[in-house]
Amino acid sequence: MYRTVQECLTNIREHAPGATATVSIDADTTHLRVTVRNTPARTPPATPLPGSRQGLIGLGERAAPLNGTVTSGPSPDGGFTVRLTLPRPGR
Repeated sequence: MYRTVQECLTNIREHAPGATATVSIDADTTHLRVTVRNTPARTPPATPLPGSRQGLIGLGERAAPLNGTVTSGPSPDGGFTVRLTLPRPGR
């Protein structure tokens, strides 16, 4: 979960300057979830950075051996959301 949040915050800093971010963690009896959302960028990046999505692919690759999933995409407000879902240990 830590590495997912770290990667997301790095992406926000690089691709959405001036955006604010929210990190939420929740759990139920079977799953742990972390969601990272950011608002739209407040200023354009100094140099437009193309998104290769390799960082997001890497997050999914790290989650897979733990039977986890990563979903991501644009938010209705123009920001971006990433969610990691992992099964609870021992379940």
